[in-house]
Amino acid sequence: MCRPSPVWRTDSIKFIPKCRLHTIRSRSKWRFYDRIIARISEATIVMESAEKGGSLVTADLAHSYHREVFAVPGRTTDKWSKGCNGLIKYQRAHLLTSAAELVYLLGWKIQGR
Repeated sequence: MCRPSPVWRTDSIKFIPKCRLHTIRSRSKWRFYDRIIARISEATIVMESAEKGGSLVTADLAHSYHREVFAVPGRTTDKWSKGCNGLIKYQRAHLLTSAAELVYLLGWKIQGR
C-alpha cells in the first residue's frame, strides 16, 4: 500500500510527489493513485518519463479531466525524456521551461508583485 506522500505548500500552491516505486506493487494501485492525482490537481507537470512511462498515464488522465498538462523538455537522445518530448510533440502538454511560465499560463496571482 502506498503511504501518503508529504505535501509541500508554498502559500496556496501544493506539490504532491508520486510515491516511491517500491511502495506500490500492483498496477491497479498505481492506476488508482494516478486517478486521484489527476483529478485533484489543477495541473499535472511531467518532468521526466520514458516513452511508455507511468507519468504519461497520469498526464492522459489529467487531460481527460480537462486539467492542464505541462511537460519539461529534455535531450532527444535521453530515453527518460522521450515521454515528455512526445507529449509536447503531439500537443498533449504545454512546453514548460520555468516556474514563471507555469504561473502565467495558469493565471495565478503572486502576492507582493
